[in-house]
Amino acid sequence: MITSKSFKVLGFIMRLSKDFKLSKSFKSLYCALVRPILEYGTVVWDPYTVSDINQLKRVQHRFLRYCCFVLGISHLALNYTNIANVLSLPTLAKRRRTLNIKCIRRIITNHIDSSCLLSQVNLKVLSHVSCSQVTFYIPTGNINNLQNEALRRIMSLAIEDPSFDGNLF
Repeated sequence: MITSKSFKVLGFIMRLSKDFKLSKSFKSLYCALVRPILEYGTVVWDPYTVSDINQLKRVQHRFLRYCCFVLGISHLALNYTNIANVLSLPTLAKRRRTLNIKCIRRIITNHIDSSCLLSQVNLKVLSHVSCSQVTFYIPTGNINNLQNEALRRIMSLAIEDPSFDGNLF
């Protein structure tokens, strides 16, 4: 449903902008109209299967191919990193990761005022001085679906991210 709606909006942009010649115009339209559809609710529903991730990638790749065609940017077949770098567009996976990290940071610092969410964040409190930088305690689950649960996934991403500062308080 998400990719279908994104492709429809992208098609509208492609019809509308066939006479545009500035990359900034294409990027502005894409970032304002298509990317919010692709990123809506990703904190709750972050695709983890390869097929779901590839479906979302297809939308951005079609946009990048269209930009190459209209703007005359040379690229290797099936390699979109050069085009994305020219247009300064991060990958969708990188954007999702950033949004997840921002969400957990906002929950912990109380910018998202939800005591229910905050109570589900398992902060790791050390009883002694340690060199461990791990901020969260993530209990293991027997079911694979628990590994992809929103808060558990976000806490795992925060632990793995070197830019996440555990000293938020």
